[in-house]
Amino acid sequence: MSKRGSSAVLIALSLLFPLCLKAQQRNSAEILLELKKLNVLGSVMYIAAHPDDENTRFIAWSANDRKYRTAYLSLTRGDGGQNLIGTEKGPKGVGIIRTQELLEARRTDGGEQYFTRAVDFGYSKSADETFGFWDKDKILADVVWNIRRFQPDVIVTRFPPDKRAGHGHHTASAILAEEAFKLAADKNAFPEQLDKVSVWQTKRLFHNMSTWWDKTLPEKVKNSPEKFCAVDIGTYNALLGKSHNEIASLSRSQHRSQGFGASLSRGSQTEYLQLKLGEAYSSDFMDGVSTTWARTGDSKIQKQIEKIISDFNSEKPYVSVDALFKLRERVQKAEKSVWTDHKTAKINELISDCLGVYAVAKPKNATVLAGSDIDASLEIIQRSPLQVKLESVVADGKDLGLKTTLSPNIFEKKNISLSTAQKNSQPYWLAKPYEYTYDVNNQQLIGRPENPELFDITANLAINGYDLPVKVPLRYMSANPVLGELSSKLTISDGASISFGKSVYIFGEKGLDVKVTVESFDENGLEGTLALDLPSEWASEPASIQISDLKKGKAKTFSFFVKPSEKATLATPKAMIKSRGKTMDKKMLTIDYPHISKQTLFESAESRFVHLPVKNNVKRVAYISGAGDEIPQALSAIGIEVTELSAESLGAVPLDGFEAIIVGIRAYNINEALAARNGSLLEYVKNGGNLIVQYNTAHRLKTKEIGPFPFTISRERVTEEDAEVKFLRPDHPALNTPNKLTPEDFDGWVQERGLYFANKWDGAFTPILSWHDKGEPARDGSLIVSHYGKGTFTYTGISFFRQLPAGVPGAYRLFVNLLNMKNHGKNS
Repeated sequence: MSKRGSSAVLIALSLLFPLCLKAQQRNSAEILLELKKLNVLGSVMYIAAHPDDENTRFIAWSANDRKYRTAYLSLTRGDGGQNLIGTEKGPKGVGIIRTQELLEARRTDGGEQYFTRAVDFGYSKSADETFGFWDKDKILADVVWNIRRFQPDVIVTRFPPDKRAGHGHHTASAILAEEAFKLAADKNAFPEQLDKVSVWQTKRLFHNMSTWWDKTLPEKVKNSPEKFCAVDIGTYNALLGKSHNEIASLSRSQHRSQGFGASLSRGSQTEYLQLKLGEAYSSDFMDGVSTTWARTGDSKIQKQIEKIISDFNSEKPYVSVDALFKLRERVQKAEKSVWTDHKTAKINELISDCLGVYAVAKPKNATVLAGSDIDASLEIIQRSPLQVKLESVVADGKDLGLKTTLSPNIFEKKNISLSTAQKNSQPYWLAKPYEYTYDVNNQQLIGRPENPELFDITANLAINGYDLPVKVPLRYMSANPVLGELSSKLTISDGASISFGKSVYIFGEKGLDVKVTVESFDENGLEGTLALDLPSEWASEPASIQISDLKKGKAKTFSFFVKPSEKATLATPKAMIKSRGKTMDKKMLTIDYPHISKQTLFESAESRFVHLPVKNNVKRVAYISGAGDEIPQALSAIGIEVTELSAESLGAVPLDGFEAIIVGIRAYNINEALAARNGSLLEYVKNGGNLIVQYNTAHRLKTKEIGPFPFTISRERVTEEDAEVKFLRPDHPALNTPNKLTPEDFDGWVQERGLYFANKWDGAFTPILSWHDKGEPARDGSLIVSHYGKGTFTYTGISFFRQLPAGVPGAYRLFVNLLNMKNHGKNS
């Protein structure tokens, strides 16, 4: 075989297997570990439902101790979960964050990451309910596709396929894994996939059990070793300087949005596996799997790699380059398979690492206009004494005409130009409308954790007659005076970002000034007509506004006076700009946290107008933040003055000037200062104040003395947003003053009724509402109110943090009634 031609292999492989950008240049210890992994041809796929469901202990051990190619298949991106680090919600918020947290976790523990098209729609109580929302056939097809593409020797599931899993998504993940185990090997199942992948029979499927579920597992391993096996995942990795459970703790701690920071674990630790499907084994879960190069038909490769390992010089890794090229030649002569493709790509990475190659393409701007050309600089360096030539740089198949000698440790910088025609930086799974299953038709994209690189840029190097294709990422670089160099992917815009001043506007009988901010990305200056797309029951003045020469990078805010008619109820207006024959109607969202890569995406430039003649006598309230919600903004929208207090200020700041104090979601789970100073809040109530505490979880409460009287927080919830409501105390002020509520006020709610309800409470409390999911008993603890001294204390698990930002009228009216409870405690 020619010493050239492996570029095509790498390009083909990038389509079949999503390649994650390495977090950083590998050091010599990491190179040596990767060399050792070259000699292991076993693979494991771990399957569960959400980000953070995965057992990072098993993944870290499998990938770095056993050195198996190890992947985690998460059915969802965690879109319906909570968010402890910000206010982002849903697929375009917390779903993006949790996707990136998974990628950081895999960079830490050495695994690979895949997904299906399933949308996390929130807590589900059964697999049947889950499959009632998801398109089961499509999600099953995705699991089969991922198995056929990855070709695992063993599959491991996190959850049992029954109600013990505790969440409908969890149960569904196990059911789908077991069905896909069989179907992946069936040529009649999803045959449309078979022009891209082959059928695959995984040898066996295990359930990763836990003594949390079954305390008798040690005995079962002893008495039934043919069904249960144990592995010690706490082994020490001298090359990484960490135990594998220590690595797992670091990986687990990447799930910051879920509050999963973990203490570092070290030392022996056992994981248990139960055989569920497939061939019998004798002692080890990989028994009968050929994990050597013999499975490729060329067992001599094993010795060749062993020689490279024994000769490896950690101070001069480039000494191994020639032997690695010869190894690549031998691998490419073996019978073509997933393993030869995968190992070829890994060998290319290792050669690049041994040469000390760094390559990146840097655009001048972070955001560019769709269809425009990008001016960028290609920066490349090789830090070995070997003679290395840059033979060409190819972008999307086009040779950019660059050729030079890469002298040792000399930084080269070349200007390049790229065209953004037909390019789109929107996350592929968000490109089309969706409900419970993402609409993705490109089979090659399904399963990928994120978009492929916007441009397929390859720097083709030549060393001693061998070629080396090096993938070149396109990254915008900036310098932060505190954090140093930061990088982000390029964003492609249609010319402008358009955003309303508020996500929800609450209208009474009068009109409101509605602010719309426009940011230009147009090199020639943005010009056009800005207008609101309103239903006939709503009117704006002016009807449209002319935008003239808004320079790139500049933003300007425009104002429309909007007034509803008497017939107006709800509207979802869109702000649009018509400019030079095209219409722009998108808002650019940026998600930027220090533990993940900066993310930029687009959503429709919409707001929600709610005509809500709500009665309210409260003018000034305080808000103590919890895990992050948008209640303060929602209350400001109806004219209430909201003062945000820190827990540390309690006891020092007078509270009697506030007509109500609201405590944010999960505040007592995350705020030590609040627990220590809670007495100040209860004293406020005793003296005539009105305290409203939103939901907390029973797990990791900083104090159990939240209210003036005892109550117990449970895991009870109502996930059906349209669950029928029953008024337990129809005469209670919470349902009558100042707004008379009816069952119609509970129509049109989003995602759920609530969660973490009280299930036990002192007789001083009065439960107000009752509801339940189908087939379940009544849940009466979503809203409990007590009189204490001269004031009122309320605990509520109702999802106001979802309903108010969504502009749900009835939820607003109920919450305002709770704010007005100060003088009604004796009636509770």
